[in-house]
Amino acid sequence: MIACVALAALSTTALPAHARWGFTPVDTWARSGDRIVGQRGGETGPLRVWTPAGSTRRVIWSIQNLGGGTPKLHQVTFHGCNDANGFRFRYVTPAGYDVTWPVTHDGYVAESVSAGEKAWLRVVITSTVRDRSRTCALHGEGMSATDTVQVWAHS
Repeated sequence: MIACVALAALSTTALPAHARWGFTPVDTWARSGDRIVGQRGGETGPLRVWTPAGSTRRVIWSIQNLGGGTPKLHQVTFHGCNDANGFRFRYVTPAGYDVTWPVTHDGYVAESVSAGEKAWLRVVITSTVRDRSRTCALHGEGMSATDTVQVWAHS
């Protein structure tokens, strides 16, 4: 009996400490020219982008850390869609680095995004076929929170 109590006490004290995860909301939106879709209080989506075959268009995709969670969130994650139906999607950082693979697979994490701040990527959309369309869902993630904006590309 004493051995069971001692074993239970040792196993309880040997457990690693777990961080307490909270909820921090994020806001994500897309901008093309003077149109902004998805920003809180703004126009709802999808953002329509006319991309004639053989041309390229650029969309700015932003995620804002709205704050309020515990522990405080200091990063946001970009999850975007792959190429399909005659459209190529490339994701580029403000510094010019192509981060397409992380965005379309595990998510691209932007560090040092404190409460009230935002991070952004350039989405480069290239059309390769005429008379096609593609809806792309762009997911901005924070701590247990996701916000989505859609881009509808058509050629």
